[in-house]
Amino acid sequence: MKHLLTAALIATVFASPVTAEPNLIFTVQDYYQECDPSRRPVTGSIEESMQAGICIGVAQGIASSAHVNCEMSNIDTPYIFRADLDGSSVGARRQAMWNFAQANPSMWSDPVGILIMGLSETWPCRN
Repeated sequence: MKHLLTAALIATVFASPVTAEPNLIFTVQDYYQECDPSRRPVTGSIEESMQAGICIGVAQGIASSAHVNCEMSNIDTPYIFRADLDGSSVGARRQAMWNFAQANPSMWSDPVGILIMGLSETWPCRN
C-alpha cells in the first residue's frame, strides 16, 4: 500500500502542469518593476516565491561583481564598477540598486548589470 501511494504521488506531481511564469530580469526597468524591495508576497504562491528568488539572485550577482572588483585593487576597473560592501546587508544592497533604477529612468533600457553603479555610489570602494 505504501508503494502504491508513493507511486500515485509521484505520478500526480509529474502530471501536474507547471504554471509558474516568473518575469526574468534583463534591463534596469525590469529590475525596477519586478524587484521593489518593499514588496512582500501576498499569496505565498510559487510565482511570487520564484520572482523573489530571481530578484535576490540578480542583486547578489551584481553585488558580488562590485565587491570582487573592489577587492582586486591591482586591476584597472573604473570606480563606478567597484563597491566596498563589507558590513552591508542583502536588503540594503537591493534597496540601493532599486533606488538607483528609480532615480535614473533614462537608463531603464540598459542591461541590469549597470545597477552596479548604484552600489558604487552608496558604498564607494576605498582602494
